[in-house]
Amino acid sequence: MTTLVLKIIAYLSMLIDHTAVSLWISGNMHGMYTLYRVMRGIGRIAFPIFCFQLVQGAMYTKSKGRYLLRMVIFALVSEVPFDLALTGKLWDPAGQNVFFTLALGLPVIYVIQWGSRLPGKKALLGWLLSGLAAFACGFIAEKWLLTDYGWAGVFMIAVMGILAAPMEKVRFLVRSEQFFQMFVSAFGIAVCILLTNSLESLALLALIPIYFYNGKQGIPSRTVRTALYLFYPMHLLLLGLIFIWPLVKGRYL
Repeated sequence: MTTLVLKIIAYLSMLIDHTAVSLWISGNMHGMYTLYRVMRGIGRIAFPIFCFQLVQGAMYTKSKGRYLLRMVIFALVSEVPFDLALTGKLWDPAGQNVFFTLALGLPVIYVIQWGSRLPGKKALLGWLLSGLAAFACGFIAEKWLLTDYGWAGVFMIAVMGILAAPMEKVRFLVRSEQFFQMFVSAFGIAVCILLTNSLESLALLALIPIYFYNGKQGIPSRTVRTALYLFYPMHLLLLGLIFIWPLVKGRYL
């Protein structure tokens, strides 16, 4: 299963989740609470896959700075569509989109990667700074930016990053790349479940596609890669315009 297939699974899951939220807050799903919960449950699959791919991308990117900048840009571009589709407002300071969470998790992964390569006793300093980076970015996500998944999301990314960084040191513990990927992801998801709510337990279903990940991109061109990034703000914008905008346009016009 390639990166492209993983992204499609995550995006379909996310689309189902966000559609449920937009339908619910627009009043089109009242009386269908069970269906609403099922759709939200399916949506729990997306975030662990995004975190897993973020860690993979951080390991193999040619430019760490540009990778982080790309996350920040798409976080900013996605904020108005996110607020419109999921809160019914053009801007809601009470919650920011998941790209902000991913952008905050990325520097943590970079610090972990740096710290895991330090020799001898310096490695302890590396892990200490990694922990401080995780707490700092988690605090910013939870208390300052109020991002989607907050500090639980940053900690999921950090756990996946910690377990993935020293691969050569733990490879002997497992027999296959697929099992190692699932092992790493399971710990990260478990952290998120413990820090959030019971619905997040369905995030464990993300281990199935992650297990079958083969390490290949499968993305034919840069255009397709850009389109995959644009899917996030565009699907939110469409949901907002279809279900929410007709109800709130009087506030802004």
